Amino acid sequence: MRGVNTVIIGCGGIGSALARVLPAPLILAGRNAVALRALASETNAYSVPLDVTHELEVQAFAQEVAEKGGTKLLVYAVGDIVTGNLTELSSAALERNWGANVLGAQLILKHLAPTLEPDARLYFLGAQAKLVEFKGFSAYAASKAALETLCRVAGKELRRSVTVVKPPAVNSAFWQRLEQPAPRGAIAPEAVAAAILESLARDAVSELVL
Repeated sequence: MRGVNTVIIGCGGIGSALARVLPAPLILAGRNAVALRALASETNAYSVPLDVTHELEVQAFAQEVAEKGGTKLLVYAVGDIVTGNLTELSSAALERNWGANVLGAQLILKHLAPTLEPDARLYFLGAQAKLVEFKGFSAYAASKAALETLCRVAGKELRRSVTVVKPPAVNSAFWQRLEQPAPRGAIAPEAVAAAILESLARDAVSELVL
């Protein structure tokens, strides 16, 4: 497989939905190797197991992307969440939130920047502040706010279109990890994927609020 690629980081609910509708050739990356292989087989994609918080892994991944033709479209659909009262969260819990939501995004931007086509479009999954600013979500809310600022600055530095996608609650494994049902009115991951696909036909924006 060689061409200017769609690169999707993350193979959870939203990442999987994106892989099924975004243009080929596809390069998929994620930490869950079993889910990643299954999704790659389904979508005829090239896949690379990847922990976005490990810089050497990200660097090696970027080299593979470059060898396969570069990046036309990049979607960062990685996320992690550990909830709890701020005074009780361990440093490991804080690192999990920030690792997936901020550090991983920084490393992906840093190392994939040389692979980007001049007109490449970049999308990062963020959050609507009003939906995460409540008790127990301090670390997660802070990391998503940091991600949004990172994307604004990165767009200027890289001179590329970087869009923060802000969906409402999404009916995904996110809520299973919290051991609670998805909120009433939560949208399907496929709705997020469809919104990103539709936005490709329009001028780039700094945020895509669903």
